Amino acid sequence: MHNRVCFGVVVAAFVLLVVSAFASGQVPPRPTPPTPPPWPSDTEREAAPTAPAMKAILKSQHEQMKKDVERLLQLATELKDEVDKTNSEILSLKVIKKAGDIEKLAKKIQNRMKG
Repeated sequence: MHNRVCFGVVVAAFVLLVVSAFASGQVPPRPTPPTPPPWPSDTEREAAPTAPAMKAILKSQHEQMKKDVERLLQLATELKDEVDKTNSEILSLKVIKKAGDIEKLAKKIQNRMKG
């Protein structure tokens, strides 16, 4: 019985302590949110490219993609030739490196197509 009374007193004291801390206003103030940066003025914004400039950009991107695809075909052909030269038990480091180069170039082409 004595243990229950002591436990009850301890719980009551703890509740009283917590309630008095909140009632006395000792809760730390909330920080104010940061202010967003101001919108750029019309003169600070970049102007959209004109139709002829956009056409030139698209043409340049298309030419680069064609070059990359040609290089990809060349690498794939070289890889096939190297694999044909090796036996079924051993792959050379050259073959593994070429496969990695093909993967990187294919990823680059894919990302460029996505925009």
